[in-house]
Amino acid sequence: MKIFCEDTLTCGEAFFDDVADVTWFSGNQLNAEQLIDAEALFIRSTTKVTPELLQQAEKLQLVATATAGTDHMDLEFLKSRGIEAYSAAGCNAIAVAEYVIAGIVSLAAAHHLSFAGKKLGIVGAGHVGTALAERAVHLGFDILLCDPPLQAAGDQRPMVALAEILDCDVISLHVPLVTTGQWPTLHMFNDAVLSSLKPHQILVNACRGEVVDNQALSQLLQKAKPFFSIFDVWENEPDIDFALAQKTDFSTQHIAGHTLEGKVRGTDMIYNFAAQRFNWPAKSMWDYLPEVSFNGKSELQLSETDGSTETRLHKLIEQVYSIETDTANFRNKVHDDESFRYSRKHYGIRREFSSVQVNTGNSLLTQAIYGLGFKRAE
Repeated sequence: MKIFCEDTLTCGEAFFDDVADVTWFSGNQLNAEQLIDAEALFIRSTTKVTPELLQQAEKLQLVATATAGTDHMDLEFLKSRGIEAYSAAGCNAIAVAEYVIAGIVSLAAAHHLSFAGKKLGIVGAGHVGTALAERAVHLGFDILLCDPPLQAAGDQRPMVALAEILDCDVISLHVPLVTTGQWPTLHMFNDAVLSSLKPHQILVNACRGEVVDNQALSQLLQKAKPFFSIFDVWENEPDIDFALAQKTDFSTQHIAGHTLEGKVRGTDMIYNFAAQRFNWPAKSMWDYLPEVSFNGKSELQLSETDGSTETRLHKLIEQVYSIETDTANFRNKVHDDESFRYSRKHYGIRREFSSVQVNTGNSLLTQAIYGLGFKRAE
């Protein structure tokens, strides 16, 4: 069987090399003539799947992307040609959820905020919103979900209106960018909504930059510090408002979902989807991920120092992922569209909590730590 695989597929060789005749290619170097005999095409977002690219691909049966999004694929054209399309939806949901957790825990530790009995409002209850809810409940939050399209589609989970979300202590946005229809999300958080937020609240945007009116936010931040803010996404990426990025509490270059596990999970998902169709053997990402060590040790020890729950959790989480470091690097090194692109492409290896063993001893935080996804020490 003849398949084509983009060379950016993390652990791609381990998954694909022994099951088919593989041609590896760079995303910007593939042309229509190469795909004449291709039966399957496995990609990431750097490959644009267009009618022009596939005009000679008469044998093509499947196009699968190891990313959650499909903006780089002409899905209507694929459907018209009878070519199956698949995306690794949810592959980076855990990574984004952990990014949000790291941000709010860090703010809480720095500003002496407590989670107990506080409300976390999640706008968008899909893969990422669900992953965040499943973890944040272990921090003591009351979780409120808002997702009118899912609710209309029959989702049975309790949902609230956006007005109720706006009263929450933490508001985290996880919606797609929708510009038309009954539930548009473009500038969902406009000047009026942003102006209604209170100083103790935390606003997180780790979905699409255009969901928040960046100009309105910038103007508010010029006048005062109206609320805490954690922003990973921006309007007009990569040519963003770099002055605004200097003003939010935490700011990063659209890397919330960039964990090693998230990338390998994407490869795992497209491989195993294809394996069911083409009768290949099943494989698991956990067989290919390297172990994590800290100064030669395979596990972390929970700090026994006095301090609040939030402070102790922050000291643990920052050893795995430091949003403070990412923010400092972003603000110091990213100042134009070219450096924005470069910094995303060359973002360093980040691991998910599940890669790390933690010895909690008899700590009262044991349930919370393992609920966040950390692995029990053996």
